[in-house]
Amino acid sequence: MTRLEKIKKQIKPCKAYKFDESAKEVIQYYSENEERLNGISEDSFVNHSFMGEVLRKCEIKEKQSKASSVYSRVLKLEIHKYAPELNRLHFVSNDGETIVFKTPAETSIEGAIKLFIQKSSVEQIKGLIRNCKVLKKNPVMA
Repeated sequence: MTRLEKIKKQIKPCKAYKFDESAKEVIQYYSENEERLNGISEDSFVNHSFMGEVLRKCEIKEKQSKASSVYSRVLKLEIHKYAPELNRLHFVSNDGETIVFKTPAETSIEGAIKLFIQKSSVEQIKGLIRNCKVLKKNPVMA
């Protein structure tokens, strides 16, 4: 059995967000780089979780799909010119309270949202979307 066949066998279908697309991407990547794949030591190959790699891709795609929903809920980005480590992204909860996330060194709302999405779990992002007011209609993210 080739290494590529072992990878295909290890990746088992599940109900993760865009799983089929992510699995195809991972398999295609290793198909295109089969020579490099065969150059990896047996220990490294056996210890690597290809299913985990696919699931991480699924999570990244799901987070990215939520970006415009997060953007539509941003109240403001607080920027500190001389202390950028204090920059913060503000949201308004459904009950009117301000929710604040630290976004050190980010000076654009888009950059701050990308940092927030990168640092947060999918559940945290969904919670923010569910519990914060929509402040902008039809947001456009770069």
